[in-house]
Formats: sequence, C-alpha cells, structure tokens
Amino acid sequence: MRVIEEEQLDFSDVLIRPARSDFRSRSEVNIFREFSKKGRKTFSCIPVCCANMWSISTPKTAEIFVKKGLLCAMEKHIEYNDLVDLYSKLSLEEAQRVAVSIGTKDSLETLKRLRYAGYGPYIINIDIANGYLAMLQEKIREIRALFPEAWIIAGTVVTGDIVTDLLNYGADIIRAGIGSGSQCRTRIQTGVGRPMVSMLQDCSDAAHQIHGYVMSDGGCTCPGDICKALGCADFVMCGSMFAGAEEASGDEVEVDGKRMKKFAGMSSAFIQDKLFGGFKKQYRSSEGRQVLVEVKGPLEEIIDDILGGIRSCFTYVGCHQMKHFQKHCVFYKVRHQITATYENAPTFKS
Repeated sequence: MRVIEEEQLDFSDVLIRPARSDFRSRSEVNIFREFSKKGRKTFSCIPVCCANMWSISTPKTAEIFVKKGLLCAMEKHIEYNDLVDLYSKLSLEEAQRVAVSIGTKDSLETLKRLRYAGYGPYIINIDIANGYLAMLQEKIREIRALFPEAWIIAGTVVTGDIVTDLLNYGADIIRAGIGSGSQCRTRIQTGVGRPMVSMLQDCSDAAHQIHGYVMSDGGCTCPGDICKALGCADFVMCGSMFAGAEEASGDEVEVDGKRMKKFAGMSSAFIQDKLFGGFKKQYRSSEGRQVLVEVKGPLEEIIDDILGGIRSCFTYVGCHQMKHFQKHCVFYKVRHQITATYENAPTFKS
C-alpha cells in the first residue's frame, strides 16, 4: 500500500485571482475558440459540451446547443434516422459541433452510414466510464483507421500517463474525471476518483506536451465551476446543469407545488433498466443516481446564464480570447468560497 501525499484540490478548494483589465464591456470577450490539429478538420466552438446523458443530449436539445456555439455529445442510443434529421437542420459549422457517441462494444455501422450520407461524423465520442481498460485503446485504433479526419474524444481518466497513451493510440481529446458527476456514485461504490483541479492540471500538462486536448468531465454545479474548469482544461462537459431545462426529455412531476423533472446517471438502475435491459447483477452494481431536479426554464436561458458567467470571469482576469484563458488563470487555494450568511435565505422576484 502506498499513499500519495501531495494535496489534491477540487473546484470548491480554489478561487480565480483577478488581474488588471482594460475591458469596457463584457461584449468584447471572444469565448469561441478554434481547434486545429494535423490531419483533422479545423472547427470553432464555445468549448462547453453537453454530456451524452439521457434526457439532455437529444436531437431537440442538440440543435439548441450547437446553434448557440456549444458542443453536444449525443447519447449513444440515438437512432440513425434521428441523427440524420438533426444534421439536415444544421449548417456545416453547426454540424461540426455534434459529437456522435459510441460504446466500446458497439459496431461502427451507424458511423459508416452517416459518412455515406455525407454527415461526417466530425466528432466521435467513445463512451466508457473506465478509460484504463484495454478495450478503449482497441476502439480508438479501430475508429481512427476508418475515420482518419474525425476528432476522437476518449476517456474517462484521471492521470497524465494514460492521457498520453490514449493520445498516442489516436485520440485527440481526452475526457478527464472519474466519480465527479453529480449523479455518479463511482466514488461511493468503488473508492476510485480524484479531485478535479489537481487532476486536470496533471492531465492537461501531459496532453499539451504532445499537441492533444483535455475535456473536464463532471463536477460543475454553477457557472463559476465551469470557469475554473476552463482555466485547467481545453473543454468542459456538463450534464446536471441542463437537466432542469424545459426542453429536457425527463418525465415531469409536481412535488410540493414545484415542477420537477427526472434525471439519472447513465450507470443508475433506472437507466440500465430503461436502455440496457437491466443490470447483470451477479457482477456489477449501480454507480449512478436517479433524482428529481427543479425545472429552471428554457435551455437557451440556462446556456446564456453560463456564457454570461464566462464572459464576466474573463473581464475579471483581463482575458480577451478563450484560447488565452489558461495563461491568465491563477488560482488561490481557499477554505471556503462564499459568505454563507444569506446562502439559504428565501428569494423573491422583482
């Protein structure tokens, strides 16, 4: 048994240090970033990605995400015809922001059919919780051989050594974060994981040495967390923050007079029963939660609130462009983030 003594920091353990700024308006901030790599098609986006989860990454929501400039990783059970219908509604710039998800045991038939129909795919997201399994390396090789120009997202991992390995196998963007999602029980069930800020620093350092990218996956509960994630990584993936959108497909119920929607982690018993025919319980347990979240309003308003937070953060640190943000981002290690006096006080509408 060995213990790594170095302190590991999470989003709640840091705050971003402000710096001199010459901004006159938040509208001067450019939160789009162009991503390029030899052999890949260059694309531009706001590097915030909707997670490939049930109820939030549907064709209906994806259209909103990509037209607002964000990425959307489709849930891997979306049918081929629904993907084609989505692509047919988008311009090329928007279509390049759709990531088609596939499991390590899935065939590549849907990806091949999309290519034959002229729809890329431009980004392929390999969906696996444990990025340390050899089957992920094998899938990356298989996809890269057939889709040499596609961007491949792979993960999830929490250490720089495996980031390097996956990039060398042919991936371009590595998802980083185990057990950090709000509906994930992996840390409870397995004891495996790593706090996000220290983990992302390690993974990003490894990726950038060989011209790869890192996507922060999980742990964001507010726009400020997304800003912190972008200070450490090239992309940030979010799920639960979008689960209360009017457009989310989770069933709606009323609890104590409040509108609530069902939301569940992809490894929850609910999702396993709904999409996978249940757990093979003799060798696995549920590593996801199923919860009710309050309806927050239209998805576009939720996105605008997040983007407003990012723009405001950039004005605080004097950063004009997304591609320069990591160089501007310096963290304070803190004991608490907010003054708690009115944290739980009731609010009112104007």
